[in-house]
Amino acid sequence: METAAQDAGFWKPVASMLSPRSFLGAAEFKGKIIVVGGYDDRHSLESVEMFSPPTDDQPLGQWTKLASMDCFRSPVSLVVYENRLIPIDHAGGLETQVEELVPDNGRDVDDLTTWKWIIKRNLLGVNYGVGAVCVHV
Repeated sequence: METAAQDAGFWKPVASMLSPRSFLGAAEFKGKIIVVGGYDDRHSLESVEMFSPPTDDQPLGQWTKLASMDCFRSPVSLVVYENRLIPIDHAGGLETQVEELVPDNGRDVDDLTTWKWIIKRNLLGVNYGVGAVCVHV
């Protein structure tokens, strides 16, 4: 995997994902990159990973496994809304289940490894999508 860098050479190598995938959802959240779902050449995934940017101790950055979603999702988009992460399945059928990654009660809200997925509702009437975006007005 590679990332853009400011200094010599535009692309720089970074740590490889724990589970390589395509058709994933990704978003920047709390200074990290969160990746959800996707497809691993065999099946759709429910797994979630967090990328922490490079530091002196981890010059390639670091991927960390987070709580898995309740649903396998591929293709999927990931949106941030009011300090929550919401995956939106592109091909979920007429009743796509909506879940959110939220802080576990009483846990450190900055430690995403303690967050959990909760099921909110079904998103009715969406048969297929090609992307998602959240706009605050």
